[in-house]
Amino acid sequence: MDFRAVTRARLLEIDVPMLITQGRAESTVGPEGARIVADSVSNPAEEERIVWFEETEHGVFRHCRRVEAIETVFDYGRERLGLLHGGGALSL
Repeated sequence: MDFRAVTRARLLEIDVPMLITQGRAESTVGPEGARIVADSVSNPAEEERIVWFEETEHGVFRHCRRVEAIETVFDYGRERLGLLHGGGALSL
């Protein structure tokens, strides 16, 4: 089985807003993987976002920028829920 071909075919089934966090120093998947995923899903481009972490390798939530990565995910969730930029308050 060609894992890459199967994965790319399955990406077409994704049609939801998406946040991709990617390290530029990534060597396990390669930084180009984020763009491949974003370009392969079926959701509108305005519903996807790639956030790059410059010094980060594979596993952005375990490296030196982990707090920033977690804050990025929370901010994205708040934004999607309309709770960021004057849309309300959310306490965590």
